[in-house]
Amino acid sequence: MKNKSILIILSAIALFGCNNGDSDLSTLINEYEKQSENSITAMEINFNREPISEPDETIPTETDDPEYFNDYIENSTFTRFVTINYNENDADVSGDTKSLTIKKDGAHVTIRSTKTTVCYLLTGKSDNGSLKIYSDHRFQINADGLSLTNPYGAAINSQSGKTMYFVTGNNGAELTDGAEYTRTTAGEDEKGTLFSEGQIVFSGSGKLTITSLSKNALASDDYVRFRTNTNVFLTSMAGHGIKANDGVFINGGVLNISVSGNGAKGINSEDNIFVSGGRTTIITEGATRILNNDTTSTAAIKCDSTMTISGGELQLLTKGDGSKGININADLNMSGGKLFIVNKGSNDAAKAKGMKVDGNCLISGGHLYIFCEQLNKTDVKGTFDIGLGYITRKETSKLFELVY
Repeated sequence: MKNKSILIILSAIALFGCNNGDSDLSTLINEYEKQSENSITAMEINFNREPISEPDETIPTETDDPEYFNDYIENSTFTRFVTINYNENDADVSGDTKSLTIKKDGAHVTIRSTKTTVCYLLTGKSDNGSLKIYSDHRFQINADGLSLTNPYGAAINSQSGKTMYFVTGNNGAELTDGAEYTRTTAGEDEKGTLFSEGQIVFSGSGKLTITSLSKNALASDDYVRFRTNTNVFLTSMAGHGIKANDGVFINGGVLNISVSGNGAKGINSEDNIFVSGGRTTIITEGATRILNNDTTSTAAIKCDSTMTISGGELQLLTKGDGSKGININADLNMSGGKLFIVNKGSNDAAKAKGMKVDGNCLISGGHLYIFCEQLNKTDVKGTFDIGLGYITRKETSKLFELVY
């Protein structure tokens, strides 16, 4: 680009003359490149719920890693089926209920289970209902044609430390919490519209929409996994899209996350984040939150540990003051996939950045694109290693792009 600009400017000098020699030439070059820089615009990032083409999953069959083996519902058998049909201010609970302790308050259902292989089939609609589960064993929730709103707290609340397999049927499901959590049981957590003390593993191709008016859309005190063919849309007006204590695994599917609260994150994980497939789109609009001299910036992804990208596609758009595309406390390792970051935030209360990595950053494959209007594309405190073999490397004051 620079050589081309020099040729253009030299042609202009030859035609029109130049009295001050090199100084005027330098000024002309700088002005030309400034205009070229200003002509660079960010790629468009928008939500898209259309399914994507994905290869079939390889279901683990070896039990060497029990946790990984158990994450796949295909490796479990469910024989006890309980149907909960919501009908506005009531809920009909039927099926194999003899082994369960069930309490109802209108359409608010609480179930205690000491049995294995229980599957809860959720259908119907209620604007004043919920489901709370206590279970000694992992269980399945199959939501198909469900619309559930709890004006007092979480729509679905698992107080079990065991795995919740959340399967969305073809007719889809919609979950919404209340503007205030006023019925949280003392000594219990209730951190979002869909909350679990244990792991949450998503599967099923139906469209799942989770909305939070006051907390997180999805929260787990363990980890969260998204499998291929899932279609999930998370929206939070105040909290995070996803809040996980023990990690986030995106193996596939379509995941859209919209957050607008100040200091909120699209994904906030206290442990590692792994992305190996799918198309994830995150748009954040909140500004920096300042409370008692503590500054918390909005970020599309906040990871307190290491983030690893080996496949899939991440599209991240941040707009708020001081916002970050990704904010990682440890390392970023990218060997494949696509990571697109667009930051349109301002620098008023904090500095907007495309990519902030407190540890080391290694890029050895895939497609990395970072656009930051405030010129702070990358901030890597450790080593920033770029592997050999890339096809394209482009860098301006606003744009950094690598293509392997």
